[in-house]
Amino acid sequence: MRQRAPGGHAGRTRRTGKTGKTERKAHKVPSTNTITAQHVRELLSSSDPDPRLLLLEGRPRVVPAAEADADRYRGAVEVVSRDDLAARIGPGTPSEQDLKALASRLQTVVSELGG
Repeated sequence: MRQRAPGGHAGRTRRTGKTGKTERKAHKVPSTNTITAQHVRELLSSSDPDPRLLLLEGRPRVVPAAEADADRYRGAVEVVSRDDLAARIGPGTPSEQDLKALASRLQTVVSELGG
């Protein structure tokens, strides 16, 4: 069973051979309140015809525009639509570095708005 280690990391435990002590190996998990390259990738590659990147209770979510007005997304703030983001970045497939830069810019905008 996966457990959370201090500092927001998921971890695994194992016994060491020499001491028999249990050690925890931490795996870095991105903050759930930060827009990441994965969110941008998900937005750009969504099979939905009109996906949106929303912040719901400070957490980024990619959702179809048709669902954005549903009760479960009440209070969410739209960050960007795929069409708007695609228009900003132009044609072609963005590199991993481009995705990280886009995520960083979107996160900066959200932070400046107080999100």
